[in-house]
Amino acid sequence: MFRNNDAKMRQDLPLEGIMWEFESTPTECQIKPRKRVVKVGQTTEVKVSGFLGQTGPSRDFNRIIVKADRGEIMNGVESSSDPKARVFKVGRGVVSVEYKAPESCEEKTDTIRVYNSCDIAKAAQIPLTKTAIRDEIAAKEVEIECEWEWTGTITIQQTYRFDCEGERRTDDVTVQKIKVSDISQTKATMNIKTKDIGVADEGIEFLSGRDITIRSGMFTFSRDLSDDRKSVGKERIYAHTLRTSKENGTSQIEQGVLSLTFMKENITSNPAEFQKSSGEGTADDKDETIPIKIHLNLIAGCKVSLERTSFREEFNATAGGMVTTTDDSWTQEEDHPVAMAVPKMDAQYIKTDNGQARIVASYNETSTRAGSYDVEYGCPPVSSTLRCSIQLTRQLKKE
Repeated sequence: MFRNNDAKMRQDLPLEGIMWEFESTPTECQIKPRKRVVKVGQTTEVKVSGFLGQTGPSRDFNRIIVKADRGEIMNGVESSSDPKARVFKVGRGVVSVEYKAPESCEEKTDTIRVYNSCDIAKAAQIPLTKTAIRDEIAAKEVEIECEWEWTGTITIQQTYRFDCEGERRTDDVTVQKIKVSDISQTKATMNIKTKDIGVADEGIEFLSGRDITIRSGMFTFSRDLSDDRKSVGKERIYAHTLRTSKENGTSQIEQGVLSLTFMKENITSNPAEFQKSSGEGTADDKDETIPIKIHLNLIAGCKVSLERTSFREEFNATAGGMVTTTDDSWTQEEDHPVAMAVPKMDAQYIKTDNGQARIVASYNETSTRAGSYDVEYGCPPVSSTLRCSIQLTRQLKKE
């Protein structure tokens, strides 16, 4: 070299420039992700190749550093100066990088960046973990796909109750007395999963049976009836009838029987006002509560087991007292239809950070209707109580 007047060391060049030419430190490269769109938390391979320096292809001993703005680089040697950065050697010119997308959807894109380094010494002298990061030589944006789903529980319970103790006169000497108790309860408990619910942004969302997955669900039904009647004269009981019925049943809730409608309370035709009401465009939408209405409809059925008894005795003058005419009991199974609807229950759509949200709703309403003995015996009306609770959580869809 010292006898060669054209040697680089004899030219009036900076030493750093000479080293860059000799080493051909990468100044550019290509980043090629296997997938253009990566789902949240998903891992994919990224090829880094086409390393070029100032004088041509980079030498194999050169080092590069790869990092992602939001995601993670899963292989390579961790840099001691930056825990998110990973160090690789150029080697044969193609570096395989394992990239993992971020776990949240705060932003819809991520950027993978590649840096060069002037460290080329053997690892025994300068460990890869000590590699100094120099210049960014390439960057590639990847799109993050966010898939959301809602999971949670729904409980709905319908209770009917009728209690009456009354009497009516059937003729001048006979009074018919009744004592009736009829209590029935239907309850459905469901653990569900459904697609993303856009009511907060779109104002209304209808989920039919095919949109809702019932991961587990159970119907329970019970009824306890006692109907006690007596015909009483001036001196004796002429007839006594007692009917009882006990019904119990449980059944798995099948798919396709539940539908839900979500509606915002303040839907408007003005887009600007709608965005304002839904929280879009605000600087901070954490823990924002949006009032909504939910309509629930459940139509299904379950098998019930019935245990019934029937007893009747009448006064017999010949016998000189009451004589049993009917004393019977039997059991059977029947299909019990279930139709439960909750109209426009008040609910809250609660936005939290990172795109997560909750829907919380409750309903408790008692109403009355006329019973079959209401007019004749002066009985109170039938009481009907409908209760419902909904607890749903928005989260990133899991594979």
